[in-house]
Order: sequence, then C-alpha cells, then structure tokens
Amino acid sequence: MFIILFQLYVIVQVLHILISLLAIQRVLIYFFQLIEKHLVAVQNKILDNIRYLYIAFLGFDILGVFYGFKCVPCGFTPFVGMCFFCNILLLSSSFLYIPIMTSIRKYSYMPTAQKYRPELYIFLQTCFIVASKLVCLIKQTFLTRKKLQVYTPILI
Repeated sequence: MFIILFQLYVIVQVLHILISLLAIQRVLIYFFQLIEKHLVAVQNKILDNIRYLYIAFLGFDILGVFYGFKCVPCGFTPFVGMCFFCNILLLSSSFLYIPIMTSIRKYSYMPTAQKYRPELYIFLQTCFIVASKLVCLIKQTFLTRKKLQVYTPILI
C-alpha cells in the first residue's frame, strides 16, 4: 500500500512540473507566436525523455524519505525544499494564465466565446490551483513549525 501511495505521490509531482511547463509554454506562445516552433521542439524533447524526469523525482523522494527521518535542527530538509519548490512553481505558473484571460475578454462578443466561456474556465482553474496549493503550503508550514517546537532545545 505504501509503495502505491509513494508512486502516486511521485506521479503527482511530475505532473505538477509538466503543468507548470505547459503554462509557461502557453503564455510564451500566446504572446510570442514566432517562437512556437522552438517551444514545440522543446516540448517534444521533454516528452521523449519523460522517464528520466520520473526517475529523478523517484530517486530524490527515496533519498528524501531516508533523509527526512533524521532529526534536522532547523526542520528544513531537501525533501521539504523540493516540495516547497514544486508548490511555488505551480502557484506562479497558474498566475501566468491571467494575462491570457484578460486578453481573451476582448473577444467575448463572439458566439463561441459566449457559448464556451474560456475566460471562466481559465479563472476557475487558476482559483482552484491557488486555493488548493495555499492550503497545502499553510499545512506544510504549520507542520514544520510544530516540528521545530518539538525539536527546539530549551535553554535554561
């Protein structure tokens, strides 16, 4: 059971990185159409070598599990740092959709835009990602602070 949950955790981390890279790519393509060919080539290269990304995250998380069980005085381990980096990357990439959303609004008079409402989809996706990741970051910060309070030696 632990192995399955651990694999799911690694898959979610890799998907967060891929979603963040996709958001960066979409913003660059939307505002700079001339570099689309180069970005598609980079995307294909990443997809061809995606197994190495999974292996890297799997190895880092396995090391994080073994290293994370050791008592660290400051409470900041490489495992916590990697989680924090992935969360910040996903949060910041969700904000990249805001310029696209404001640019799409000028086409709101079109029938397809009124029917499918793409700005609402982008807005809801951004709100969901931000809300869920902020809850996770607050929970992670709270748990790290609780851990610091437990391991902090009392000086008399």
